[in-house]
Amino acid sequence: MAVSNPNFKKKFEKLIPIIRKSILSDFKGLKSPAGLDYKTIWSHFQKSSVSKLERIVKSEFPGAEVHTTKTKSGFPDIKIFYGDKVYAIDVKSGESAKKEPWYDIARLDTIFKKRLEKYEEEYDIVIKYDKDTGIVENVFFEPMYRTAGKDLNSRGVKFRPYDGKLRPKPWEMFEKGEAYWTTKEDFIKAVKKSANYRKRKYIRQWWKELPDEERAELRKTLCQQKTLRDFSNANER
Repeated sequence: MAVSNPNFKKKFEKLIPIIRKSILSDFKGLKSPAGLDYKTIWSHFQKSSVSKLERIVKSEFPGAEVHTTKTKSGFPDIKIFYGDKVYAIDVKSGESAKKEPWYDIARLDTIFKKRLEKYEEEYDIVIKYDKDTGIVENVFFEPMYRTAGKDLNSRGVKFRPYDGKLRPKPWEMFEKGEAYWTTKEDFIKAVKKSANYRKRKYIRQWWKELPDEERAELRKTLCQQKTLRDFSNANER
């Protein structure tokens, strides 16, 4: 029988400060004389923090199943199955010397099908470290939508132009507990803004690059499709 989970998110998010403190404590003991990188961070998290997080979840949510990935490239690092919903937790990291962490959150072209429609909620554990001293400076734990940056051109989520990968907000906002998108609904609107902006930009670029004859042919095709669509819509009324 499926476990009822209407209050999972509310209750789980109350546990976030406890889990975050535990993870930060685990990393305070990390010794890496050669310096840190994202691979070392991920490996240490798997060894020291995953089992604790799993115990907390299973203690607070009897009947929950917790699955963890075995490879750095797997997504998400942790899946929580509770009732008929799936929740995702992913581990991210970035160098403190940079004003903004530079890691992938998701892709504009697949975020709805592979992420938002698949998981009831996603959370990111973001680890801030100094790669030279080998010290983890802080750990943040937030719903994924709160971690996304803002693109000034589209006024939607921040993304890398050539592949559409979402990028995070500045470290300063992490430290202050601030977010550009404070609700999932606002985040979804921001994703659509950036996705459409990126599409329009490519269309304009590709349109200029087409030979005159092919532009004329495409214009004719688009006009024909609009006429057929208008005719179809009129007949459906």
